[in-house]
Amino acid sequence: MKKRIYKSNGIKTASAADCLEREEINQLKEYLLSLDLSKPNNLRNFTLVTFNLNVGLRAGDLLSLPKDLIIKNNTVVDSFAINEQKTGKKRIIELNNTAKKVIQQYYDTFYVELKHSYWLFPSRKKGKNNGGTQGTGHLAITSFNRILRDAQKGS
Repeated sequence: MKKRIYKSNGIKTASAADCLEREEINQLKEYLLSLDLSKPNNLRNFTLVTFNLNVGLRAGDLLSLPKDLIIKNNTVVDSFAINEQKTGKKRIIELNNTAKKVIQQYYDTFYVELKHSYWLFPSRKKGKNNGGTQGTGHLAITSFNRILRDAQKGS
């Protein structure tokens, strides 16, 4: 019997390369809900994974989202358009209530840090990829992959 594979947004698909099984998604959700969201790293990680599960972006597209594309007048937008990095195609993304809620909570909590950032998910590390100053670049794909691995181990 063929396994049912789902994209993170719940749509059936034939390719398992960019997908998680429904059971894996549910395990990730359970793990994320068990986190102490009063800790900044936990809230950021919860937001990253939950937001991505609800919009289904590639890691590079997710991490390079400009803050002002998602937040207008201190409120999360209903939809936004991006050009996908890999394909170059324009994609319009409508945010469901869950995606909007987690981003709004994240933004409200990290308002001071995000106020001066171009990126929705800025890096807190200093390094040559972000100009040598704290917070000028976005979170790296390797960091996001580590967050996902840790979440999968914890689930």
